Amino acid sequence: MLIRPTLSEEEFTKERDRTIALIQAAKGSNVPALMSAYANRFMFGAHPYGNPPSGSESSLAALSHEDVRRFHEQYFGSDRLVLAVVGDFNLEAMKAALTEAFGEWGPAAGLLPELEPAPRIEGRRVLLVDKPGSAQTYFWIGNIGVALDYPRRAELRIANTLFGGRFTSMLMTALRVESGLTYSAYSTVEQLSLPGTVTIRSFTETARTTEAIDLAIELLVRLHRRGVDDEMITSARNYIMGQFPPTLETASALAAMLAFLEQNGLDRDYIDGYGTALEAVTPVSVHNSISEVYPLVENLVFVLVGDADAIRDDVAKYGPVTELSITEPRFMP
Repeated sequence: MLIRPTLSEEEFTKERDRTIALIQAAKGSNVPALMSAYANRFMFGAHPYGNPPSGSESSLAALSHEDVRRFHEQYFGSDRLVLAVVGDFNLEAMKAALTEAFGEWGPAAGLLPELEPAPRIEGRRVLLVDKPGSAQTYFWIGNIGVALDYPRRAELRIANTLFGGRFTSMLMTALRVESGLTYSAYSTVEQLSLPGTVTIRSFTETARTTEAIDLAIELLVRLHRRGVDDEMITSARNYIMGQFPPTLETASALAAMLAFLEQNGLDRDYIDGYGTALEAVTPVSVHNSISEVYPLVENLVFVLVGDADAIRDDVAKYGPVTELSITEPRFMP
């Protein structure tokens, strides 16, 4: 299937049309599934990271069967394959079988693009996606963060666990438990080969939109100003180390991790040294990571999906507003 796929035109047409239909359905009943497409497009702009991997209604409609066939010819090849095999087998027999299957597959014909990191956004800006009659506002707040090679991995994981990475985080405690503004609030740091996004993600009823956003911003200010203490670090470290080993228990999980390490040029210390790195974390080192990664409140990008007529004037205080109807077949005006 990798080397000589059929790539049936009939199946291509069905898959393309099905994907368009799923996007259209999500606009009506599953807005969270589309938030990353809107947010990445607004944050990254023309950078490739701004392109939704599954496409948009407009980009999919313009995609032809010949485009897909040409893409496979140009960009699939032995030099682009990372194959990890984990299980109980004879090693030499497995090597022979893999060599027989893939040994004559040549390299890809097309060159991979060389990408530059997207710059962090200075100042504030707001994307308001109008969904008339929506009872809730979904929102992401953030900016461009750091790449996979960021050296303070342990500090960043501890910071994000405490800020918005678990049920007892700052965001969940304040927005859900104490104020009842939402059912879920969390923060995500997406580290890719180039810097991804750092975002606060939540939703709330339309009438309480700015109340929830203001509280999220207040917590970001608190994270920068107060940092974390030793007790908080110990709690986060225990949480992380309690969850980490089970992620490597199965053969499929080990294969996925080995492929990840190979693809990204990482050695086994990424796994073996993780516990030691977590033990070495201090309040000062976490504070340094927070300062390096999490955006300052004056440099925030806001992406909101909700009833524009109900919240347009209120959210204008966060920055210049760009408006887009959710019925538009693309994710950016």
